[in-house]
Amino acid sequence: YKGEIQTQAVPGLMTYSTTFSGTENPLSESGAWTNGGSVGLDWNNVQTNGSIAHASATSPSYDDCCAHLSGFDPVSHYAQATIYKAGGYAPTDNHEVALLVAATITANNIYLYEFLWSVTGAVQFVRWDGAMGMFDTGVVTVRGLDTGIGSPANGDVIKLTFGISGGNPIMDLYVNGVLKKEMTDTTAGKLASGGQPGMSFFVRSGDTVLTSFGFTDFSASDI
Repeated sequence: YKGEIQTQAVPGLMTYSTTFSGTENPLSESGAWTNGGSVGLDWNNVQTNGSIAHASATSPSYDDCCAHLSGFDPVSHYAQATIYKAGGYAPTDNHEVALLVAATITANNIYLYEFLWSVTGAVQFVRWDGAMGMFDTGVVTVRGLDTGIGSPANGDVIKLTFGISGGNPIMDLYVNGVLKKEMTDTTAGKLASGGQPGMSFFVRSGDTVLTSFGFTDFSASDI
């Protein structure tokens, strides 16, 4: 397995972490990442500038900038990242960072669960169902915890876990180590076969700055 940093804190568990020290478009880190543009074709790639990961393009449609790792347990893993938000950044159009779990990118199709957090503070859980534009925002139901999150701040750490229980995908969202939301997908389109951890960025065309909202680090592990 190739990557910028690889450790095995617990024998047998796949783990990965990076601080994006390279300058790459698309993000590769020696082939560790699968991107929505170079592999998915209809979406865009994740880019790095030597200190953060960020969008490589704006999206007039739903062609997000996305990427996932490989080699993780497809039904038991997490993705975690630290947010970078430039001081005073307040775009007039939408700009989102997102964590991905159960992600699979192939030519012209992407399947995954996404937790997105807008620079304005809006949050959403989304399931991508194949071709570009095929997604569902109403499939995840709260399992018992639904606390507020607020607006993202520079240095916030977000973590999204993925597992399967009773044949249904389950996800937990943590912000700065605090469990905020517990979700389950019981719909007919649920992604019970799983996939891989990753990240994405969505920037509407306008006066947004691609490098003003992103991630300073990323880690993933089997659970």
